[in-house]
Amino acid sequence: MDTQLKKGLLEICVLAVLKKEDSYGYKIVKDISPYIEISESTLYPILRRLETANASVFIPWSITDV
Repeated sequence: MDTQLKKGLLEICVLAVLKKEDSYGYKIVKDISPYIEISESTLYPILRRLETANASVFIPWSITDV
C-alpha cells in the first residue's frame, strides 16, 4: 500500500475509533488492527499530529512524561 495513502487511512481510522468513545493507545491499536496493520509506535505520532492539527484529540501526557 502506498505510504501516504496508508498514513491518511490510519488517521481516519483513529478518528473513527475516537468518535465512538474516548480511548487510549493500546485499545485504539487493538480496535484498528483487524482492519489495517498498526503498532503503538505508529499510533502515537498520529495522535500527536491530530492534536497539533486541533482535531479534538487530547493527549493527557507529554513527551517528557515518557
